[in-house]
Amino acid sequence: MIALLCGVTRAEAFEVDGIYYDLNNEGAVVVPGDASYSGDVVIPSTVTYAGETYSVTRIGRYAFYQCEGLTTITISELVTSIGDDAFWECSGLTTVTWNARACSIGRNLFEANNNIITTFTFGDQVEQIPAGLCSGLKGLTTITIPELVTSIGDRAFADCEGLMSIMLPESLASIGSEAFSGCIGLTAMTVPESVTSIGERAFDCVRLKSVTWNARACSSGSNLFGGNYTRITTFTFGDQVEQIPAGLCSGLKGLTTITIPESVTSIGDEAFSGCSQLESVTVHAVTPPEVGPNTFDNYGIPLYVPAGCKEAYQAAEYWRNFMNINEFASGLESVLDSGARIYVENHTLHVENVEGDYRVYATTGQLVYAGHAATVQLADAGVYVVRTSSRSQKVVVK
Repeated sequence: MIALLCGVTRAEAFEVDGIYYDLNNEGAVVVPGDASYSGDVVIPSTVTYAGETYSVTRIGRYAFYQCEGLTTITISELVTSIGDDAFWECSGLTTVTWNARACSIGRNLFEANNNIITTFTFGDQVEQIPAGLCSGLKGLTTITIPELVTSIGDRAFADCEGLMSIMLPESLASIGSEAFSGCIGLTAMTVPESVTSIGERAFDCVRLKSVTWNARACSSGSNLFGGNYTRITTFTFGDQVEQIPAGLCSGLKGLTTITIPESVTSIGDEAFSGCSQLESVTVHAVTPPEVGPNTFDNYGIPLYVPAGCKEAYQAAEYWRNFMNINEFASGLESVLDSGARIYVENHTLHVENVEGDYRVYATTGQLVYAGHAATVQLADAGVYVVRTSSRSQKVVVK
């Protein structure tokens, strides 16, 4: 029976330090014991039997089934698969330490274990969080994802109703469909710069109010925030965002303002369609980002653009649909207050006491200069925009 449950190629059941194993072609497999497991159990990386040392790579199906006395389980970094119902109805289990770097899991891994996660800790070497791992663990309140994790599987934390806080690492590349769906305690979420794909309904959390979006270039599935159309009132884009995916904020009726950073070069179609309460849009990009015909659907609200860029937005496809385009204040007075000076004499731009690089654009959005030289020759007459790290200023060459 044990051999059938674990899929082993030869039945050599043995016990070491209170844990029962079989052997297969890959190494050792944890199997149900003669007596129910209880207390604190640590699955080791290796086990020695009959003079041979084997890697412990699997936890078999039903290995800890109905072990009500089991309170703590630690899973080693070498475990690559865990069978169906491995910890099913372990009603006393309150603490899990998950060190498996990359592991596939079967169905109902922690089924009926609502006591978990009180504590669920991920080891520093974990690289992937498998689909459905913590799904339904209503006792979880806080999760910290290690720095090496690159992917979170579908429904990995779905319906963890007590989850109020989660920290995502900058290594993270993908978030699966419905990964955090049903986490009714989650009120704020930050998406790291490194994320490149997010599945549908990943953040379908009915109490989510605030989103910070730092992903530079990310594709997102449909209905990302589920039916949470009115509760999200704050949506902040990070300074390094380059592309805003299609449909990202579609239908978010709680948004009243949107600020798009200078780094953005494209905004997908319908990204802000259906945001019926929007009162204004502010864009810091000197060159108008590429947009689709339905990126916005209310062109009667004010559009604010950098000083000297109004003409570029009035000429750009779809941006020109905005009927009320305004330029920012130049910020010249505050620049001078800091000791900086930006001015033109005889076709020469002077930039004094400005820290770091700056950029110079023509009003068409064309980049004329980037660097930190004290002077720049501007051969053609016209209006230029000087953009420092914190503000833009318009200068005129006659």
